[in-house]
Amino acid sequence: MFMKIGFFTDTFAPQINGVVTSIQSAMDYLKDRHSVYVFCSNVQPAVPSTDQVWRFPSVVYPFQKEYRLAWPFHPQFKKIQSLKLDIIHIHTPFTMGYGGLRVAAWLGVPVVHTYHTCFEKYIHYVPILPKRYLYTYAKKESKRFCNRCDAVIVPTQPMKPLLESYGVHKPIHVIPSGINMLTESSVDVAGFTAQYCKPNHVNALFVGRVSIEKNIYFLIDALIRLRNDAFPVHLIIVGDGPERKNVEKIIQKQGLADYVTLTGYLPKPDVFAAYYAADIMLFPSKTETQGLTAVESIMCGTPVIGLDEMGIKDVVVSGVSGILTPDNIDAYVDAIRQWLTVPDFQKRLAQQASQDGMRFLHTHTGQVLEGVYNECMEKRYLGRGFNKTG
Repeated sequence: MFMKIGFFTDTFAPQINGVVTSIQSAMDYLKDRHSVYVFCSNVQPAVPSTDQVWRFPSVVYPFQKEYRLAWPFHPQFKKIQSLKLDIIHIHTPFTMGYGGLRVAAWLGVPVVHTYHTCFEKYIHYVPILPKRYLYTYAKKESKRFCNRCDAVIVPTQPMKPLLESYGVHKPIHVIPSGINMLTESSVDVAGFTAQYCKPNHVNALFVGRVSIEKNIYFLIDALIRLRNDAFPVHLIIVGDGPERKNVEKIIQKQGLADYVTLTGYLPKPDVFAAYYAADIMLFPSKTETQGLTAVESIMCGTPVIGLDEMGIKDVVVSGVSGILTPDNIDAYVDAIRQWLTVPDFQKRLAQQASQDGMRFLHTHTGQVLEGVYNECMEKRYLGRGFNKTG
């Protein structure tokens, strides 16, 4: 069935994050089969809209300047009706999300929502209100928004019972965010290695926001312990974020300047070059609904050492594509030491990682997503007494 699909999101290219990666990978699969439109907050400097990507005026989120919120009652929302969308897929519960709900109500079409982020893990970004209140509010808002949709998508199995515990009663589908990976031959691995890697060292990689919720200080603590034991580890941090300046101060204070490289945000080809160039990915985040950078690393044959928490436990198969440990710095460092000192183990994980990662290819996850759309449309239109075909 041919569909006109509308994606509503507060974040989109040229921004770089997991939500954008998820949306773009889904579009890469869907665009050859359907008409796909994106409705998103604009950035600064502003990027022009196109026929397929409508950008709405926005303001900076006051407590996190990397994020922007669109005005949900902008008159341009009314114009979306002329597209005669068949289904709406919302990737945010904020202003563009509520805009998507309004458009869906006008058009009488079903709504799918992907729950990308556990917002109760991010309450430290709203410092002016009590954490207990914010935690309760985040769960209630997640429940309220999800229950206004026809179906909810979560990227990993642990997220389903979590939303059910919030009181979400709409159908919940577990569909990993797929990856349209870049092959090693299509990126400049040699160039990345020459610029960022340290010769005669194990080059460990972290890709993500330099932030509290990514457990960045846990990672730095692990590196300090490894360096104290004289392990030749060089850490490459690809990304940026609110804790970067503090991390740089700690690196200087601990005498780690020669063993840590911060690249800032990099374009997608350079990030994939990083995965291929690195020996190991260190991923200590506890807040992931999936952890797309861990998925990308595995697909490129670079194993991941992570914590046995949240969505990452559905991504890394411990002993196959990496190692998962308890949330304990001693256990985490011991796992890195184990990997460092057993060459055969290193080779086996690298070989198995790339094979296991193929389950996340966007062509597979895209087909499953397409099935959810069809199911939602059939339920909506059969409920009206007729079947919509195209």
